[in-house]
Amino acid sequence: MTGTSTSLTEASAQHPFEVLPDYADIRTDVPPSLPSSAPDAASVNQFTTLHAFYLRTGKGRPWLTLNLRSRATSAKYLPLYCDRDVITGEVLLDLPAPERLKGITFTFRGSVQWTGLDEEFFLQQVVNLWSPPHGAATGDLAAGAHKFAIDFLIPTEISSSQSSVENPRLPPSFTERASPVYVNYQLSISMRRAGLSPNRKLITNIGYLPRQVAGRPSLMRSLAYESGTPLLGPDEDPPGWHVLQPVTITGNLFNDRTATVEYSLAIASPLSYVANSPIPLFLTLKSVDKHALDLFGSSQHDVRLMRVLAHAHDAADMRSSNTFLTMTGSAVFWPHHAKNTQGTRAMYGELHIPKGTKQSFTFGKISLILWFRGCSNSPQYQLMLMSPTVAGFSQPKASAAPLTSQTITVTVAAPKDVIIRSLLPPQYSDVHENPNFNLTTGLLENGNWRFVHVHTAG
Repeated sequence: MTGTSTSLTEASAQHPFEVLPDYADIRTDVPPSLPSSAPDAASVNQFTTLHAFYLRTGKGRPWLTLNLRSRATSAKYLPLYCDRDVITGEVLLDLPAPERLKGITFTFRGSVQWTGLDEEFFLQQVVNLWSPPHGAATGDLAAGAHKFAIDFLIPTEISSSQSSVENPRLPPSFTERASPVYVNYQLSISMRRAGLSPNRKLITNIGYLPRQVAGRPSLMRSLAYESGTPLLGPDEDPPGWHVLQPVTITGNLFNDRTATVEYSLAIASPLSYVANSPIPLFLTLKSVDKHALDLFGSSQHDVRLMRVLAHAHDAADMRSSNTFLTMTGSAVFWPHHAKNTQGTRAMYGELHIPKGTKQSFTFGKISLILWFRGCSNSPQYQLMLMSPTVAGFSQPKASAAPLTSQTITVTVAAPKDVIIRSLLPPQYSDVHENPNFNLTTGLLENGNWRFVHVHTAG
């Protein structure tokens, strides 16, 4: 049989990767840490989108068809699956003549591709769809129509036989424009032919998104979200805040005298947040110098959310050549006058995690970190409190390094039945955002195709 195939590059044009701005269709009532041998019925019912991929004859007639159902919002996108999902579908053959075959297989593969390095497959599972009868090496498949069902449970971990890391969880798909690394998942149907006849293979990429759920806020913060009232601070709601160690800033005020101001930053606890949601902050300033305190209290405060993508085992192995930092967002603060006392100024703050921010993950030597600026030894996002710029105040040894930092985790879903809302006053809502078009949580349309070389004519 001669013919042509839909190559992987052609498949990408017909079925681009989907940008995933929201996750409302992802169930969050099943804790992601609990393994499951099969998905729940409600999860299966969400697979409403049908995808079709083909190998065609020289005259353009499909002779091998792969039909899949997935969570993707439209068939124009590639299939999308979550952890514990079952990939369901069928393979349809329309053979004009009998074929002598060694077998027909379905293969699920995951790989990592660093720029300039060979593609490394960390997962490969093969399922036989058809084998020669009676254990023979080859067998004949009659001309005409044939159908083979696909029912494959996506593993959540990699077995120790396939990885040097003991039972690591599968990472999410990761493709970004100009990224130094890509994490890809592929499905393929292979017809292994007898003799010297070339094998036939149909390959398509898919999107994989583990369901990682944010931590549940404290009772008092949940009640504030429900009622739309201001959050209670660290003194009134200790379980709801993680208070960092205070830091002091000493400098020269108007070239007249030395002044010292103490910064204390509190971050809403637990330190796990869903993308496209606010991170509540509480900033306390203390000083015996009232003039300095007033100046600092009316100045802009620089708290940043940093993402670190590292190709390193640990902090000691992180260098400029293998660590890539991106500023993801910045905080907005407004005064909390009720907490102001002599020698103290208090401020509420929020830092909005942009829509589409990738979830935190670590896999092998890949770390995706969000960073409130400071440490680089943990594979998370981090919040960083930077030195402020205050008119009339100068520091003799000002540094670009952060004053303090805290690792956080970004997830794809909020806890069940939790309302999360911004409490930013309207007059502070028109703030500058830091758009980054590479931070879409979905999958880049064509960013990784140059690394894919394996497709065969059908």
